[in-house]
Amino acid sequence: MADGPVAGKHDERSIFMIHYHGGPLGCSDDASVRILSGRHAFVSYANTSQLSLVQEVCQSYAIDNGAFSIWRKGKEIDFDEFYAFVEIARSPAMDFFVIPDVIGGTEKEQDRLLEDCPLDDGAPVWHTNESLERLELLARSYYRVCIGSGPGLDPNSSEWWMRINQAFDRICDREGRPACRVHLLRGLRPEIFRNIPLASADST
Repeated sequence: MADGPVAGKHDERSIFMIHYHGGPLGCSDDASVRILSGRHAFVSYANTSQLSLVQEVCQSYAIDNGAFSIWRKGKEIDFDEFYAFVEIARSPAMDFFVIPDVIGGTEKEQDRLLEDCPLDDGAPVWHTNESLERLELLARSYYRVCIGSGPGLDPNSSEWWMRINQAFDRICDREGRPACRVHLLRGLRPEIFRNIPLASADST
C-alpha cells in the first residue's frame, strides 16, 4: 500500500461497515432516542448512564472498556468490576466488548490483560506503536481486533497512514481481506473508513 489512503478503494465495503456512535449523547433522552433508534452504539465503561436507553432503541451495541477516559482522570480500571458490568450489560444485541488495555503500556502488559480476561467474546486492542508481529498474532487468535492510535500517531496524519498501511499489509490476503474483523477506535471519519477494509468503527 501507499503511505496515504487510496480514495474509493474500499468505498463499497464501507457501505456494510457498522458505525458505532459513541455516547452518552449531550442531549435529552427524548432527543437521544430519536438519534439512536435503529442505529449502533458504543457504550463506554467510563460513563454507562445511557446503557438502558441504548439497549432499548439501538439495533446493536458494543462496550468500550473506557481505559483512556479513566486514565485521563488519574484512575485505574477495577477489572473484576468491569467484567461484572459486561455480564450485566450483556443482551442478544451486544456485539462485543473491548478487553481492557494499558494506556502507554508495554506489549507484555497488554498480553497479560488478555490472558486474565475471563470471558471469551472480547476484542483485544492493538496500538499503532506496537509491533506488527503482535498484530498478526492477535488477528490469528481472535475473531475481532480493535486498532487504537498509539502515542504521537494522530488518526489521518501521514505518519498514521503509513503505520495503518503497514498493519493491513501484514494481516490482509492478496484480495485485501483481513484475517479477522477489524474495529477502528475513533475511526468514524469518512476520509478514514472509506479507505480501509473495516468491519466497524466508532466515534468516541
